[in-house]
Amino acid sequence: MKRCVKCAEKIQSAAEVCRFCQAPQPPAKKGNFALIGIAAIIGVIAFGKISSGDKAPEEGATASIAATASAAPKPSGPSAYKVEIMALQRLKDSLKDPDSMTTRNISVPVGAGYLCGEVNSRNGFGGMTGYKRFIAGAASTMPVAIDGETMESLEFQKSWQDLC
Repeated sequence: MKRCVKCAEKIQSAAEVCRFCQAPQPPAKKGNFALIGIAAIIGVIAFGKISSGDKAPEEGATASIAATASAAPKPSGPSAYKVEIMALQRLKDSLKDPDSMTTRNISVPVGAGYLCGEVNSRNGFGGMTGYKRFIAGAASTMPVAIDGETMESLEFQKSWQDLC
């Protein structure tokens, strides 16, 4: 999947024309599998393996952000930078217009595998949404939560107080 260059809706990677706005799309880029492999190796080295005693959430179960955050690998020191980079990329991927993303007040809590902060980006109508708090996990198993968008405000507030 990719985003339309005009309306930012998700469309198939091979689409030549957006099904929503009919805008022509640039040809799909061919993946560089060597870079993907290197990135995967770096991810494994950076976060290590989760110990065999950890249990994955049951199928169909919805785990809270706090539960998934506590199960995430706990980097410290220079690894906090890697957590920040990976979490920002996951946050960017979750937005309607990722190229318009700006952040402020971001921080990786000591020993955490997630990032807290505020994000502003364009919505589907092209207007800026205003800064909203977010919690983004560096691991692909952790959700990206944005206050009032992907999570109800009261539930987000509790997660924010517990984690950030």
